[in-house]
Amino acid sequence: MQTTTSLGRLGIKSFGPAFWGAGVGVVLVAFLHVLTSGSGGLIVPIRADGNIFNLIGGYFGFFFTRAPGLIVLIATIVIYIVTTISVQSNSGSESDFTAVMRGLLIGIGSALNGVLAFNIYSPAFGSDAAGIIIGLVLFVLGFISSIGDVSQSEVYQGIIGWLCWIAPMSWAVVGVGLVVLVISIVFGLIIGWPFNVHLFRIGGDPTNSHSSIRGKVAEANWSTGTFFLIGGIGSNLNYAGTAYNMGNIGFIHRRASGDYEEHESGHNLNLFVFGWIVHYIGAVDENIIGFRHLAFTEMCAESNDPGASDALEMWA
Repeated sequence: MQTTTSLGRLGIKSFGPAFWGAGVGVVLVAFLHVLTSGSGGLIVPIRADGNIFNLIGGYFGFFFTRAPGLIVLIATIVIYIVTTISVQSNSGSESDFTAVMRGLLIGIGSALNGVLAFNIYSPAFGSDAAGIIIGLVLFVLGFISSIGDVSQSEVYQGIIGWLCWIAPMSWAVVGVGLVVLVISIVFGLIIGWPFNVHLFRIGGDPTNSHSSIRGKVAEANWSTGTFFLIGGIGSNLNYAGTAYNMGNIGFIHRRASGDYEEHESGHNLNLFVFGWIVHYIGAVDENIIGFRHLAFTEMCAESNDPGASDALEMWA
C-alpha cells in the first residue's frame, strides 16, 4: 500500500489504474450528455428562487425524473456492485481491476459534482461563469483523488473534507445528517437529559464507553472537517453500538467500545469524491447485504485509519 503523503513526490507511477479508470468515467458521463443532448442532456438549471423545497425537488428530479440522471444513477449502482464483488474476491486488497473500478466511480462522481454545481450555482449567482468556476474546481479536486500521491496528502484531504459542505453530490447525505443532528439534540434536551433515558441521552457513557468519547458530548476531526455528536437518538439507535457517517456530520454511540473518528472521517472524504449514490449503496452493502468491513466504501474509509489492517489504496 502506498504511504506517500507529499504532493512533491508526484511522479509518473502515480498515474495508475485508478487514474485511467477515472478518465473513462468522465468520458462516459460526457458521452451520455452528448447522447441525450436533444432533451437537454445533463445540463439543466436547478433554481431555488428563495424556496429550499424548489432546490430539493430539482436536485432529486435530476436523478429520478430525467433520463440522463436516471441512467447515471443505475450505472453507478451497477459499477459499485462489480467493484465490491472484486473487493470480496481479493479479500479486501486492491487488484488492478478493483483500482480501475474505483477510478470509474471517482470519475463519475466528480463529473456529476461539476455538472450539478453548474446547474445549481449558475442560477444562484446569476452567472454561468460562477457556475463554471465552482463546477470545475469541484470536478478537478474530485478527479485527482484517483492519483495516489494526491489522495494520500493530508493537505488535499483537508481541502476536500471542508469543501464537502458545498459539493452538490454530498448534499443528499449531509442534509439528512443535519436533520438527524437536530432531532437528536432536541430529544436529548427534552427527554434524554431530564429523564436519563439511554436512547435519547447525549454524551459518552462515563463508565461504559471508549476513553476517546467518555464524558464527551461532541468531537471534531478538524483535519477533514468532520464533526461528531456522541450519543443522542441518532447515534444510540445504531444496532452495532459503533458509529456512522453522514458526510461532515458523524454519530457515535454513547457506549461505543472503539475509537471510530478516523474511519468515519474517511467516509466524509469518500463522499466528496464518490457522491451520495455510492455512500448510500455502501450503507446497504455493509448493513443489509452483510459484507461488513469488506464493503467497498468501508475498505476505502479504512485507509484513513492508521490502525486498519486491510484497506484499499485510497487515503493512506
